[in-house]
Amino acid sequence: MMFWRKRRPKLDADRPAPVNELAGRLGVERRYAARIRCPQVLCPILPSAFFQGVPLKIHDISIGGCCLLDPNQVLGPSVGTDVHLVLRWPDGGVSVHGRIVSRVDNKRHLQFLNLPKARAEALKTAIVFGTKAQSLRSALATVDQGPSLQAREIWSSVHGDSVIIEDHVHRLAQISIADAHYTFYKHAWPVNAAGAPLTRTELAGLVVFLCNIPQPTELLQALISHVENMSIVDGKEGSP
Repeated sequence: MMFWRKRRPKLDADRPAPVNELAGRLGVERRYAARIRCPQVLCPILPSAFFQGVPLKIHDISIGGCCLLDPNQVLGPSVGTDVHLVLRWPDGGVSVHGRIVSRVDNKRHLQFLNLPKARAEALKTAIVFGTKAQSLRSALATVDQGPSLQAREIWSSVHGDSVIIEDHVHRLAQISIADAHYTFYKHAWPVNAAGAPLTRTELAGLVVFLCNIPQPTELLQALISHVENMSIVDGKEGSP
């Protein structure tokens, strides 16, 4: 009697592993440390990066590393090269040893090798805002939720976080993150649920949140630009 042993399918080396492929289709973050996109404006809860005194734009960041935009190849093209960065926050800077682990066009992906624990913990707080936003999806359609709320656009997640862009004479939008609620006005400084003006640090967290919502519409992009502009208008914390 003869029988044939079924040959197992051979994985294609040029294609991602099945789990990673599925994760990619679902939009799931596959890295060990969650990463977030950085705003286009200076943000006090995120660092600025410098290499040998030259400022480099951070495209995205996690507690494990960051992606730097390096159009002039200040860092060089080689993968595996170790570099020393200075990461600066408003309250000070730290020297960080990093390694270039990959490059794509003008992007250099660096792994942090010795990010101080205190800075890593501070970075986690900022990253929470970004990761929460990454699960938001748009309802798009105009929604009438009664006389007190006319929504031009609603973004929400299964976790209860939301952005409501309003059609109101004074209010611009309302944002809810976990148990915190914020109201943005067209011509006034935003406030929290208690009616207190937001500090620049609170506003920075909302900038990070908004910038990490996937596939923003034109209306949402206009809101993001408005909030980003507010964050750089005045250097005084909590000032309109």
